[in-house]
Amino acid sequence: MPLGPHLVGADGRILVVAEAGINHNGSLERALEMIRVAGECGADAIKFQTFRADTFISEADSIFVYQTARGTVREKSLEMFRRVELEYAWHERLFAAARQAGLLIFSTPCDVEAVELLDALDVPMFKISSDYLTHHDFLRLVAGKGRPLIVSTGMATLGDVEEALEAIYSTGNRQVILLHCVSAYPTPLDQINLRAMETLRRAFGCPVGFSDHTEGITVPVAAAALGAVLIEKHFTLDKEDGAGPDHWFSVDPEELRRLVQAVRTVEQALGQPGKVVAPAEAESRVHARMSVVAAVDIPAGTIITESMLAVKRPGTGIPPKELKNLVGQVALQDLARDQVLQWEHLGKPRQGE
Repeated sequence: MPLGPHLVGADGRILVVAEAGINHNGSLERALEMIRVAGECGADAIKFQTFRADTFISEADSIFVYQTARGTVREKSLEMFRRVELEYAWHERLFAAARQAGLLIFSTPCDVEAVELLDALDVPMFKISSDYLTHHDFLRLVAGKGRPLIVSTGMATLGDVEEALEAIYSTGNRQVILLHCVSAYPTPLDQINLRAMETLRRAFGCPVGFSDHTEGITVPVAAAALGAVLIEKHFTLDKEDGAGPDHWFSVDPEELRRLVQAVRTVEQALGQPGKVVAPAEAESRVHARMSVVAAVDIPAGTIITESMLAVKRPGTGIPPKELKNLVGQVALQDLARDQVLQWEHLGKPRQGE
């Protein structure tokens, strides 16, 4: 599936997405700095969240409890999300900055206005958050724009995913990458269940990636090794920042750089599914494999017995799997001890021998 200049899929690039999310703290300058740093760290894309808190939070007095590096914070949900809104008027500048940095930029829209804004900016793909997976009218609206959809599946059953895909496909848009996701921040390692990626792949025939909410980079690198075509990882400029709920378990710039390097290494190592002799093995195939050799000096005309044969390196002669077939044959020439045997050294005994 093409995403911007990249082709993702089984034989394509593993897309590394720096999830800026709300870690800009509602600051345009900080969002621009995150774009610059993500580009310098080698990420392929940066993703934001486009919302107005009033459009998705209904209980003004609901309390949001979250962790930071400084401890537990309790504040009103509406106030917290209002504080970290990404102003709609900033998007054009952010998109221009990302493209100048060589990054794909996309976002998670949370209302109709956000969808229209991103579409007008020629966003290369839309992200559907796990929260909206069961909002089928919204899925149809976004899918109807004809752009690829990156769909997170946190909190979902296979039935939920199936129904969401039916809504998306009803628009004629089948450009979907499913992201295995666990909506817990951070996610306990024993609940990650990376093998669910293969279940999603087999069940729905879609490319599958991983939206990570663990600490560190080990799990997303493992997801890449298991075939994820896209890795999404929360990113911050400062893990000690206490201004929002996502900073402390996000990767900082150095961790993001190491994550990108590790994924590129995995990508290179994955190769193709066929089991073939690698070019780098050609010399080893000759020198490190075994051949049948003479265990003793064998005069010409001698009928070969098993005790006269041994198996040693290099692999330039008769392979050991033929050992039993050599017993009873005749040496056609003098053979020195440790001489690597070739088929022309031996022959069937003449009748009467």
